[in-house]
Amino acid sequence: MLLTLALLAANISQVNCDILNNSKQTISHVWIAKHGSDQWGKDFLRMGPLLPNQAFHITFTNKKAANNWDLRIRYGNREEIFDSLNLTEIKQLTIEV
Repeated sequence: MLLTLALLAANISQVNCDILNNSKQTISHVWIAKHGSDQWGKDFLRMGPLLPNQAFHITFTNKKAANNWDLRIRYGNREEIFDSLNLTEIKQLTIEV
C-alpha cells in the first residue's frame, strides 16, 4: 500500500484529516495512536467499512500535544501501519495499492 499526503498549516490542538481510500480494497478498520505508543484506542470506522473511492473525515482533540501519529488500517485479512505522520499538518491521507 502507498500513502499520499496533502499538507495544511498546523493547528496542534486539533487534528482534522480526510482519509481517501484510493485502493481496490475495502478498509474495515482505522486506528490512530501517538507515535511509538501501542495504545491504539477506538476504531475510527465505527460507522462501517470504507469502500474503494470513498473518503471519511477524522477529527479529534490533540490532548497529548503530539505532532506525530501512527495510522493502522485493516483491509481483508491484512493490516498496514504508517509511522510518524504529522497529523497536525496533514489535511488528506490517500491510501493506494
